[in-house]
Amino acid sequence: MAMCLAYGNQNTVITTEKKRELLHDLLLDQLSETAGKILVVPPDITRLPSNAGELTKILYQIWLEAK
Repeated sequence: MAMCLAYGNQNTVITTEKKRELLHDLLLDQLSETAGKILVVPPDITRLPSNAGELTKILYQIWLEAK
């Protein structure tokens, strides 16, 4: 799997607004031209420390707004 997005390092604090900005750019600039549909798989409880749930929510909101 190719790296789609890299930002900061292990000590970088990324705000919700910055996450939304980065994901918006990724989704709309890089993927919207090739993806007619996307599959968003919600994370399970083991991913809680990774903030995967918040990222999934942001991705879903951006995709709905774009379509």
